[in-house]
Amino acid sequence: MNLSSALSRFWRNELGYKAKDFLRPVKHSLFGKTGIYRALDELHDPKVLLDVGAAIGETAVPMRKRFPNAKVYAIEPNPVQFKKLAKKGFKHNVWCYNLGISDAQGVKMMTFNPSHPDAGSLYGGVGVEVPVRVDTLDAFCEFHGIKGVDFLKIDTEGWELNVLKGAAETLKNTKAIYVEISKNWYEVMTLLHDAGFRLADNYGDYFFIKQ
Repeated sequence: MNLSSALSRFWRNELGYKAKDFLRPVKHSLFGKTGIYRALDELHDPKVLLDVGAAIGETAVPMRKRFPNAKVYAIEPNPVQFKKLAKKGFKHNVWCYNLGISDAQGVKMMTFNPSHPDAGSLYGGVGVEVPVRVDTLDAFCEFHGIKGVDFLKIDTEGWELNVLKGAAETLKNTKAIYVEISKNWYEVMTLLHDAGFRLADNYGDYFFIKQ
């Protein structure tokens, strides 16, 4: 294994994430906030935050720290990642669900590389396939009594268009969206524009707010 591969694997494991958490305040102090941390700073007293594609909690943790009184729903279909997410031991206002979000309810096959499970996707690819339960965001919000969403984060490795197609009603009551667009860029942009959102900025991924 070369040095580049070894470093890549280190930053992807639990110890690597802890190291990044430790170093992040220094990075932000020197270079300013980027990515999800910059987007969270744009929110004003949010009550409900949805983390679709929560992985092991890289976004749910800062959501919880930044807004301790808000409700955070962390949704992750990958069983390997979900076990790590659940071990975070959230005790207040954070709920974790081993579930995929799509444009229809049912079961889909998720593909991931056991060496890099955070890159798993419902879109397919090379690796291990596991069946995962999927639901629409509209059905999820209705079941959990979520009437409005202040912030919706989506990081689903190419499945973002399917997530949004199953969220027509949810988007009507959503204020801001932070989304990684890996595939179907034009279709995602068009869907969000038609749903009343405008692109506010690009903080690494795309940040939209309701017009």
